[in-house]
Amino acid sequence: MAARVTQRQRAAAQGARASNGVEHDKKDEKKIIGMGWDPGDKSSGAKSSEIISMLKQAMECSDPNYLPTIAKQEWQINRPMLPQDVTSTLGDDIDMLSAGDNVPGVQQVYSTPGLINGEFQTYNLAIAVGAHFRISTLAYECLGNAFLRPETESVEGISSVDWTRNDLLNGALGITWDGTSQNQPLFPARMQYNSWAARGLAAFIKGANYRWTYGSLVNIFDMQLADIAFMQFMTEDGASGISQVDVDDDVQRMNASYQEAGSDFDFRPYQWLRTGSVGNNLQGGTPNRGVFAGFNGDVVDAAYGAGGLRALFGDCCNNSPFAMLRKAYLLHPGVPPGLQFQASNADQMALFRRYFDITDGQNDPTVPPTLTDAAKVSAGFAPDLDAFPNAGLERTLDTPPVSVAQQRYNGRMLYRYSDGIFMATVVKGFEIWRSVAKAIENDEEVAREVMRTCGCALGWTQ
Repeated sequence: MAARVTQRQRAAAQGARASNGVEHDKKDEKKIIGMGWDPGDKSSGAKSSEIISMLKQAMECSDPNYLPTIAKQEWQINRPMLPQDVTSTLGDDIDMLSAGDNVPGVQQVYSTPGLINGEFQTYNLAIAVGAHFRISTLAYECLGNAFLRPETESVEGISSVDWTRNDLLNGALGITWDGTSQNQPLFPARMQYNSWAARGLAAFIKGANYRWTYGSLVNIFDMQLADIAFMQFMTEDGASGISQVDVDDDVQRMNASYQEAGSDFDFRPYQWLRTGSVGNNLQGGTPNRGVFAGFNGDVVDAAYGAGGLRALFGDCCNNSPFAMLRKAYLLHPGVPPGLQFQASNADQMALFRRYFDITDGQNDPTVPPTLTDAAKVSAGFAPDLDAFPNAGLERTLDTPPVSVAQQRYNGRMLYRYSDGIFMATVVKGFEIWRSVAKAIENDEEVAREVMRTCGCALGWTQ
């Protein structure tokens, strides 16, 4: 049976605790522990050795995945950028941590709250860094046509696998045209989904360094991006498969995105197949028009695994989520972090920017651009019937058949889209209470002991 504690005994015990300078019965007493401990609190009896112990414990984490994230900036890109956005966002020095929340050409930006105007707001102990890239492994290409967007909702014309200038001029495609090149309402087109993103990011990873220059004096590291880039696992390594997908939803989202970029044309997959034509197209005769059959071009073959980024590198990359710094760094607030991607190979960087340029690096005034197979080949209807009136003859389906000269458009509008290209730069470590950092910064003995015992480097000048 428990002994009864008398009122006098309880009062004596409380007096003894009070004589030690600590009142333990206060309900509102709060203590800050761990990295938040304040060495300026003399009542705690703290010593500089406790600072050393605290930092050593923080650095003993062998797996950086379990460290807190003290800085992260992640971009989501869904389509190539306008040329001016490529210049400003994807230059030779890409400082994601200092880019802010409104990045030209980037659809979504995530940034940790600890970064304001590209600067740390408190002292930090940086222990590990990461450069992350991921895209979907689903990839496909879809052929179709680009139609001039109508001003009001309407039923659009025929999107055919094949068509001629006569078809367009004579109304066989369900749209009207006055024959002038500046008013042409229809172009052959190609849609690339995700595959372009993998090739563009691969060029970037091969063509850039990952460098951390803190302030103007401290070079923390400078390494090839390919040695640290983490291309996240989206499927089992080496796995791939082929299936069919309906592209209608992807096409709708892509067209809306291109409209935001200033395009006047909408992409439409093939829905018809040209099987021939009728009409002699002679003066006083019947106009030559195509004959068409139905074709389901909005269901395409798609590869799962073919769009994977890591497959373009094989075993040459470490592909770890984070790299531990050789020395942890204590960093001062109010200084831009200076963690950047820097160009190291001009050819690879030019290829990277070409894939991420909505004009494919052509500086084409139209969005999307119209591309041909060679630089010396111009887009337009071919062959030139003024120079070669008997070229491109087609036998019609008339009875009896006649031969009619046909012209087909040389060139395709190029559309590119993705369900999300993600690139991020990350710093792992701990935020440090200001008074702890000041105790190190203002006491040379403590600072030397931190560097000697903990192996830390100080990101400020004593």
